[in-house]
Amino acid sequence: QQTEPHGYLLKPFEDRELRLTIEIALYKHRMERQLRDNERWLGAVLRGIGEGVIASDVQGIVRLVNPVAADLIGRSAVDIVGRPIAEVFTVVDAQTRAPLPNPLLQAIGEQKSVTLPERALLLSGDGREIPIDDSAALIHDSRSRIAGAVLVFRDITERLRAEQQLRHLAYHDELTGLPNRALFQILTQRAVT
Repeated sequence: QQTEPHGYLLKPFEDRELRLTIEIALYKHRMERQLRDNERWLGAVLRGIGEGVIASDVQGIVRLVNPVAADLIGRSAVDIVGRPIAEVFTVVDAQTRAPLPNPLLQAIGEQKSVTLPERALLLSGDGREIPIDDSAALIHDSRSRIAGAVLVFRDITERLRAEQQLRHLAYHDELTGLPNRALFQILTQRAVT
C-alpha cells in the first residue's frame, strides 16, 4: 500500500527534522491502514447482519444502508443512499392502514430512541407489505451533538405465522381442526356475559 506524501523537506535539512518527518509519515501511514482495515471490517459486519440497518443524518438524508435493508425496502442501495428517508421508508398500521411516523425522523425530532408500534407494515418499493419491528437510536458526534439516527429492523412474517399457528393449536383439535374444549369454554363465557 502506498501512502500519500505527507510533507517535504528543503535542503539543507537537519537529521532531526528528517527523522521527525519520517516518523510522522510512518505514523500517518499506519493510521490510514488501520482506518481502511476498520472500514472493511465494519462493512463486512454490516453486510453480514441478518437485520436491516439504515442510517440518516440530522436532515433525514440516508447515509448508509445494508443489503438486508435495501432488499426489504425493495430498492437498490445506490437508489436509497442520498435520498430523504421519508421517500424510501414508509410504514403503516397493519389494521387501520394509517401512516405511522418515520422512526428515524421521530428519533431525531424527539431526541431519543423510539420503536414502532406493534403490527407495523413496511410498504416496500416493489409492492410487498412486510410486517416489521424495529428500533431507532440517535447517533452522536464527538462533541455529543446529534449527528443522525440509525434504524435496525427485521421482517417478522415468520414469527407472526408461528404465533398464529400456536393460537390455532391452542384452541383447535390437532387431528380434526375443530374447536376444542378451551375455545368452547371461552365462547360460552362470552355468550353468558
